[in-house]
Amino acid sequence: MIRVAGLRLALPVYYSAQESVELFPTLARKGKDRTLKGTVVYYDGHMNDSRVNIGLACTAALAGAAVLNHAEVISFLKDEDSDRIIGAHIRDNLAGKEFDTNAKVVVNAAGPFCDSVRKMADNDAKPVQAVVYISCYLITILPREWV
Repeated sequence: MIRVAGLRLALPVYYSAQESVELFPTLARKGKDRTLKGTVVYYDGHMNDSRVNIGLACTAALAGAAVLNHAEVISFLKDEDSDRIIGAHIRDNLAGKEFDTNAKVVVNAAGPFCDSVRKMADNDAKPVQAVVYISCYLITILPREWV
């Protein structure tokens, strides 16, 4: 148990794939070329998204990645022969400068905005609205004696 704002919260718990399916029966075990490895259950107050993102950026920089904040992709750079994305045209919103960067791999990590990034990469891309949903938090308030 840990204390957050005077309340005791259970520590995050990892569940195996089998335990996850038993606890969450509607959870799919298999998807397209993927299988469930497990789940992590954590409670409100345990996750600081800002610290996770800063930690991720620092870890990437230590591993040799170029890290930039307050920037946006203006367009993608494509290989003329294969039409494969090989980089991006970036705008640094703090400095107001634009530049190109090349990459071996480009990841669309835009969350609920991934469709607009896909459209930027391919104007003919069909929306994936049936697959990608904007997520939200579910907050449950329990009586103090349950915590």
